[in-house]
Amino acid sequence: MSYPAFSNISRSLAVICAVGTLSLCCSSAAKAAWGYIDEKQHKVIYPEHGYVDSQGKIAFKCPYKTDSSEFTNGYALIRSEDEDKDKACYFVDKVGKSIPKHFGTGESFSEGLAGVGETDKMGFIDESGKFAIAPYFQAVEPFREGLAAVRVNGKFGFVDRSGTLVIDPFFDRVASFSEGLAAVQAEGKIGFIDKLGTWKIKPQFDFVDGFSEGLAFIASGQDSCYIDKLGNIVIRLDNKARRQVCSSYETSRTALGARRGSSGRLGFEHGFSNSYTFSEGLAVIARNGKYGYINKSGNLVIAAKFDEAHSFKDGIARVRLGRKFGFIDKAGSYAIKAKFLKARDFKDGSAAVAVAHNKWGYISKNGDFLIEPKYSYARPFSEGLANVQFWGYHPD
Repeated sequence: MSYPAFSNISRSLAVICAVGTLSLCCSSAAKAAWGYIDEKQHKVIYPEHGYVDSQGKIAFKCPYKTDSSEFTNGYALIRSEDEDKDKACYFVDKVGKSIPKHFGTGESFSEGLAGVGETDKMGFIDESGKFAIAPYFQAVEPFREGLAAVRVNGKFGFVDRSGTLVIDPFFDRVASFSEGLAAVQAEGKIGFIDKLGTWKIKPQFDFVDGFSEGLAFIASGQDSCYIDKLGNIVIRLDNKARRQVCSSYETSRTALGARRGSSGRLGFEHGFSNSYTFSEGLAVIARNGKYGYINKSGNLVIAAKFDEAHSFKDGIARVRLGRKFGFIDKAGSYAIKAKFLKARDFKDGSAAVAVAHNKWGYISKNGDFLIEPKYSYARPFSEGLANVQFWGYHPD
């Protein structure tokens, strides 16, 4: 096995693609629930939000002052925004019926289980709401590739679906598994382990994003490149190809940036864009403040001319030129013209777009509106339903 060598290894990573501020605004369709006073100021009216189907028909509405997630495994996670409620989280099915038990905190379902519990007492429930893995962890992450990251006594390891610790809690920080490997931090540096906890690529990096299509983005000091699963450098990025700073609606659970000292209450890293990874053979690259795409040979195949660019999905990618969003094909030509104020990536055959502030709808891949722009906020469709805010202001 060979390992990439880097110059200036002691220098800290200069730029990390943080999107925490965007996530805070975009993670909740109920964050706008400050309310409106009626004309006589007798009561406060709160904006309504809930779920619609692909025709725009309302499936069900959610209580005000709640944050609603996308559907996974048939359930959506609802978080109360009411600070007086101790049991803030619960799950609903596609007709709005809730799993009876409520929890202090939780994560969406993944691979049939959902991490829930109270602070420092987290476990996993099944779809009946019963604990499949007892709540004796300080923190948990969703299952991915059969394993879930957990924290025990301040250190991180991984459990299987039976709750057995298959990788002992040895690491300072961890990310989720991707293509059989997970990025983990030990003694201030990051490397990759397999599902037995064996080092496959020794800890030596300051930042990584997990493997996708056989390659992983890594950085140390001022050097960055893509490596294969043996640790060999496949694409070395030059100094002009500076790290991406595009904000992303989704964040990568496979990314990890090195930190020293306290890892925070949960210790997991969610604040990175997923634009580093290869998707459909291409990856976003930055040159001189503009963004384009490289192939797996490292060749620039779509010129760096966009002000923002995101991963390819279903053959097209979301980009921004000036103040308008559109979608391009793999030749770099517009498949859907840049004419939207805001846009999300395509998912399940549609994309949420805004034609004006607080005026969202859904388009098809030919650019036609499937649902006219009539919502003040809209999330992507997931398992046939999408979370929207029906009226009122939303700080999107």
